Amino acid sequence: MKTLNSKSITTYNNIDLFKQIDYLIKNETSKHFIIPHICVEYNKNISGFSKELYNRYPLLETNISISSAPKKICNTLVVDSNPNTKGKVIVANMYCQSNKKYNKRSLHYGQLVYCMYEIKNFIQNLKIDFPDFTAELHCPKFGIGSAGGNWLFIEDLINDIWGNNNVFIYNHIASKRT
Repeated sequence: MKTLNSKSITTYNNIDLFKQIDYLIKNETSKHFIIPHICVEYNKNISGFSKELYNRYPLLETNISISSAPKKICNTLVVDSNPNTKGKVIVANMYCQSNKKYNKRSLHYGQLVYCMYEIKNFIQNLKIDFPDFTAELHCPKFGIGSAGGNWLFIEDLINDIWGNNNVFIYNHIASKRT
């Protein structure tokens, strides 16, 4: 794949994704913030980033549960995280990690690409329907860790697929909870 012109891809180290979004919501009145992340198909045991995401936005799990969209492999479920954010924080669950292993990893790259294009199309359709719609993608460094993906390859996919959007990648640091 060849990377085309990129609008803006920024990587943050030592910055909490959730605190950054809270800060941006207070200071950016017109933008929407999309948090894409990888989910395991039919997984009832939530851990890692997903667990913190659901702790941060408790209504997210309810919104996912009542959604009629299938929560299966090669599907992206886009939900409003919390009515209090007035649609500003949108979570995109990319179901592209399986309980099966593909070449020593549970992340399926082909399904990841499909899910990433679904998010791209979601943004493009909103821009058509609402010309003033602006969005940024804020995501953890996804697809690595237990998913077993290669970050350099995933980063190329981000450039190729989402490169015309503002994308912020976080080496996610979990908030300290007491």
